[in-house]
Amino acid sequence: MPLSLQPKLFRFLEQKELQRLGSSEVVRVDARVVSATNAHLLTLVREGKFREDLYYRLSAFPLEIPPLRERPEDVGPIGRALSREIRFEAACAATIRRRPAAVENAALVRQHTRAAKRYRARPDSIRGPAGNWSRAISLADTARRYSA
Repeated sequence: MPLSLQPKLFRFLEQKELQRLGSSEVVRVDARVVSATNAHLLTLVREGKFREDLYYRLSAFPLEIPPLRERPEDVGPIGRALSREIRFEAACAATIRRRPAAVENAALVRQHTRAAKRYRARPDSIRGPAGNWSRAISLADTARRYSA
């Protein structure tokens, strides 16, 4: 986060107010903030790239989650959750278009789940495997449409 934005975030956290872009009006807000980063903020504080007061304000309740490469047992549950989300989005789109909803092909999803477990290009990220699951479900729906 650029140093120029950090005072604005700190003001928001401390005073619970913000100023909308292009407005001179200050708005009071009641919100909780959950922040995440893959950067080591304490190192950035020492280097002068992150405000110390903001660091301590954000680190009130730290929660460290190991990278996905260290939690291979989580890939399956994440895949099932992504499959449900993708199917739900497809069903909503199909309802709008008045066409049958996409239905998952279990074999393809299992195949892409196995591929996701071997995924090494971006081992800390679920983006690659999520793309695999999305493609698997789309391909399954296309195969069903043309085989029927």
